[in-house]
Amino acid sequence: MVPSISQVGDTYTLTSVIKETATGDALRTDVFKVDGQEKILGALDQLAGKIRSHLGESESSISRTSKPLGEVTTVSFPALQHYAIGYDNEQNGRFKEAQQHYENALDNDSTFVLAVGALGTLEYQQFDRFKGMDYLNAAVDMSTETTALESFAIRAAHAIAVEQDYEKAAEIYETMLREYPDASIYRNYLGAVYGMLGKHKEAVTEYREAIRAEPTLMIAYNGLATEYLDHLGRVDLALVWLRRQMAYDPEIALPYANLAYAYIGADSLDQAGAALDQALVYDAELGFGLELAGHLLWLEGRYDESLVMFARMLAANPDAVEPHYYMGVVYQSKGAGTNARDHFDRFRRVSQWRTEDNPDNAGYFFDLGVVLARMGQTNRSRAAGDRAAEIDPAAYYNLARLYSVQGRTDDAFELLGRAVDAGFRDLVVLKYHPDFKNMRADPRLAQILETYLKV
Repeated sequence: MVPSISQVGDTYTLTSVIKETATGDALRTDVFKVDGQEKILGALDQLAGKIRSHLGESESSISRTSKPLGEVTTVSFPALQHYAIGYDNEQNGRFKEAQQHYENALDNDSTFVLAVGALGTLEYQQFDRFKGMDYLNAAVDMSTETTALESFAIRAAHAIAVEQDYEKAAEIYETMLREYPDASIYRNYLGAVYGMLGKHKEAVTEYREAIRAEPTLMIAYNGLATEYLDHLGRVDLALVWLRRQMAYDPEIALPYANLAYAYIGADSLDQAGAALDQALVYDAELGFGLELAGHLLWLEGRYDESLVMFARMLAANPDAVEPHYYMGVVYQSKGAGTNARDHFDRFRRVSQWRTEDNPDNAGYFFDLGVVLARMGQTNRSRAAGDRAAEIDPAAYYNLARLYSVQGRTDDAFELLGRAVDAGFRDLVVLKYHPDFKNMRADPRLAQILETYLKV
């Protein structure tokens, strides 16, 4: 089905063409003309009813399940336009553009439930988690003002972001897909939830099914690449799907950054660098791309260029603290001790505050332990690591990272072995991250990578 809206003066023409998928021949065309933008939504209601009838749905079913578009979406046509553009950008991985259009939709109609829920989900996933939670709380309160399908979607997003109940979210998406099996975007979201639950093979199945149903759904490719690279150790398959993704749209930043990550896993550093150059052409502020470029330049001994990348991370997100840690590492490698200490101390202060504010968060204690080790404060570093291990005794990967920086290489390999036995497969990180530098020349790491990382 190919819909369109055209405008001549104050007259709008709404057209729907149902085509034969194999030949592209037009099977049925419906046209509605209205005078004035305020009449467009009513014409869309009529056009939708015509289409459903042509596709075989009974008049009683259409009457029973239909609500006027203005009641379940928005009475503002500009808001609907911005929402549609934002939705399209989000599905294609252009998140900043999507954010802007969702905000514009709400500027035109602050009660537009779909836009509230969409912006909340996007904020939570890509930008500001707390702002996203606020939007999703508002969307749930308003969800009776939309369709059943969209209400389901809002409740699932709320279950993930606010309730942190991934099982509940999975059940909602599974219910939706039993009724709407070809809803590729919700199959993509189910894949993401399965990933959160550690069901990585099931996540792959859902992402691939979403792509089968909608081959241009870019965010499903992103999720699939994440599963292969971060959870399954399949660089080979990630490369296949990333190249397929780029064949559909070669001008999105994130796939190039993911491709660079895969190339690092395959020891193709020149190709990784070229992919990162492309990523930063399409999004000069892509945090993942800047971070990876900084690490790659550090690996190559190009310290000043590495510092530029981490400084760009800070410029793009002044509240970030991780770039200070990485800049400290680079300055330390240059022998610039004073600069290194300044950046390490900024990271240490924030890490210390985080542990005090979140005393049961093992990750913050690991961060504190690592930076204290870099600053030569061995006893304090070990104390932070001991506290982290008390909180989360199964955090084998982070313990290995800490022990590596502390110079306890044998202990680091013992913990890394436990992590791999427990299913850890984000093995590409071992090839470039500075915290594993002390382990990279050891043949034990090469053996782990050869056994568990498929390139």
